[in-house]
Amino acid sequence: MEAEAMSSTKRELRALESAVNRLEHYVSLLDENKAAVIRVLYFEHKTWDDAAHELHISRQTLSRYRNGAIGDLTLMYSAIKDTAEC
Repeated sequence: MEAEAMSSTKRELRALESAVNRLEHYVSLLDENKAAVIRVLYFEHKTWDDAAHELHISRQTLSRYRNGAIGDLTLMYSAIKDTAEC
């Protein structure tokens, strides 16, 4: 049973690593400003105030870049999903 659990854990770890690599790749395809916002907010876990300060932008601009980035990432993931279904 222990070998089966280890094997399952390794499969899950590989799947998570693949998902992280895919996300990092997609973020690298974003506009520079949008990518910076995603990295600072979600990869570095900064607060909105700290992220805005670090990027020298207002919270309103931070929000606009974030929303745009999430929209772009959603389209990227949708395109991959649609391709996989064909």
